[in-house]
Amino acid sequence: SLLKNAKLIGATSFWANNYTGKNVIVGIVDTGVDSHHPDLSGKIIAAKSFVYEKYGYAFDDPNPEDNQGHGTFIATIIAGTGAGNKENGTGVAPDAKIISAKVFPSGSAPLATAAGIIAALDWLMYGPDEIPSTGDEPDIINLSIGGPTRKKDPIAYVINKLSEMGIIVVCAAGNTGENGIYSMSITTPGTAEKAITVGGADPISLKAYRYSSLGPTPNNISKPDIAAPYVTSSAKIGGGYTVLSGTSISTAFASGAFCLIIDYMKSKLQLDKKKRAILAKILLLRTATNISTADELWVGSGLINLTKAFNELKYLKQDQIFFYIKPHKIPIGFIPQDAFFPYHKNTFRGITYAINFTVFSCNSTIMSIDMMGNITNVVSIEPKRITLTVGTNIIPIKIRMSEGSPVNAFFCGKILFIIHGLNITIKIPISFYLKNLIKKI
Repeated sequence: SLLKNAKLIGATSFWANNYTGKNVIVGIVDTGVDSHHPDLSGKIIAAKSFVYEKYGYAFDDPNPEDNQGHGTFIATIIAGTGAGNKENGTGVAPDAKIISAKVFPSGSAPLATAAGIIAALDWLMYGPDEIPSTGDEPDIINLSIGGPTRKKDPIAYVINKLSEMGIIVVCAAGNTGENGIYSMSITTPGTAEKAITVGGADPISLKAYRYSSLGPTPNNISKPDIAAPYVTSSAKIGGGYTVLSGTSISTAFASGAFCLIIDYMKSKLQLDKKKRAILAKILLLRTATNISTADELWVGSGLINLTKAFNELKYLKQDQIFFYIKPHKIPIGFIPQDAFFPYHKNTFRGITYAINFTVFSCNSTIMSIDMMGNITNVVSIEPKRITLTVGTNIIPIKIRMSEGSPVNAFFCGKILFIIHGLNITIKIPISFYLKNLIKKI
């Protein structure tokens, strides 16, 4: 049931302390929301349809109500009150408020347009009154949607801008992983660098959802970021309940989790919106439960664990500084015993490997990059020094194997990310077998 899944990811740790999503607004870009469902009654502070011919749709559909059911299902996972049914209608953040942006038209096989989605995100950026910083802007935006991946994606561009403004954008990884077969199968908008991209996992068996899409993205970003339950009961349009599965569901659980964390932070910590958002991301990622049978390109940091997140929040100080870096090691893959990104276990002399690290930073500061271990004899890394801003930083790293390195040998060590002035060093393990690129035949 929905309530059981919320408990399995630790939501009761927040509920027991009266953090239920109060004063938190979540934007939902989907098929609309059934505002008359008992579990959603009184929750929706604004709703608008973006299904118009001017955005590339076949017809105008100005009614913001849900005619498909998907948006209602997702909204209840995030913020259902349980008024209609405690087991199937109680969401992760029962007191959060909703802004609904409808981008899917009525019909048997509706498709959203990129223009419609961008228009919806643009509206959500400043809230329903369309005036900046008036308090009606969403803290979180949920995008339980997926489509063809593009290397240069206009939707991802808008999502990155929203993230830079301090809005947490949570996106589905997609359902095209085919049990670990298809790499680079993360769908748009989950490929957005600064979104939190959510894969699916079973919270009881701690195994990856077999169809959950796999990273990396076409831009060499390690995705997904985290995993959450992928199957649950929830509300359906017109009343009643049904069961659905997929990373859309996982995304809604993650959005609900962020609602609880933001509720706590607004109550206890005096932080600006950007710093609050990045700290919430860091806390959710660093407290996730490790999934030992799956690697980072399938489940990210692991399964959401709100109990651990709440325990960290309790001891969080106003001026405490956090950083979080992913990937956690090099190389990575879908399962721990078969890592392949940015290289398989074998590397070759004279080859340069490129990978983008994602650095979540609470501070604007300088970071140096160094190495330790026997890799220092055979590897050079660029750049050596970067500037971090508050938020999600994408750091392109080049790892070059020396031309004159000894071959047929195993090398290991750590890449050191050193935060200037704060006595913080984050160590990322790296290992490989070095081979000759050219063999005699």
